[in-house]
Amino acid sequence: MKILRTQQPKDSHMAISLDGLFAASFVTLFSVYSILAHLFTPEADAADAEIIYAIFGMFALLSLHVFMYGCNLFMWKATGISCNLIFEFQPTTAIKYEGAFLICTCLMTTVVGAMVIHLLLLCKGFLPHYNDAIPGILFVCSLTLLICPLNILYRSTRYCFIRVMRNIVCSPFYKVLMVDVLMADQLTSQIPLLRYFESLACYFYLGSFGTHRYETCNSGKLYRELAYVISFAPYYWRAMQPEPGLHMPGSQQLSG
Repeated sequence: MKILRTQQPKDSHMAISLDGLFAASFVTLFSVYSILAHLFTPEADAADAEIIYAIFGMFALLSLHVFMYGCNLFMWKATGISCNLIFEFQPTTAIKYEGAFLICTCLMTTVVGAMVIHLLLLCKGFLPHYNDAIPGILFVCSLTLLICPLNILYRSTRYCFIRVMRNIVCSPFYKVLMVDVLMADQLTSQIPLLRYFESLACYFYLGSFGTHRYETCNSGKLYRELAYVISFAPYYWRAMQPEPGLHMPGSQQLSG
């Protein structure tokens, strides 16, 4: 077990301070949103509101997943287990628990802030195009940040996530590592998140053509059929991972 108890790096006080700042901002914005939601009752189409808040729910589930990963990193650090060795991460570039909490709090602060702006625009009676643009802008900014090639905001972690997702989707053609198995197992419990992605695709498709008939996303035959495919896909990806090719880092050292 000594090989798993490597020396842990020191905590980043700047990241911890930013965690507290964004956590306080999230609580404040969420309180503001709750108060505004009780004071105002904006008139909005039920299907429109359902698809819009499904997109916000997608980001909420993402932040919750990152938060749970940060809790795992914290407990592994507290018990002296080196997750970098298990998952074959580089110790100099691997994200730490305070970084995971920072991403979570920053994402939730941004999402709740967007929800407050969306609610205010609904109350003021702005055109639907302005209201519908808020979730789209949030998604585009998040996607741009994920694939940003600049060495900022945990680039190594972002690219590692993209590489792991590629290995999962194309699992029969790539060597399976421990981190791929862990992420594939997590995806099997993230069916609601994938369904929200489907709602997001429907939102962009209908919104781009200016139809705004979002009830199609719930009643359309193709939408319901795709829901079954999306719900089955994570289990298919996990089953297609070649178990004999599973590579356990440090297996020779542990067996010796």
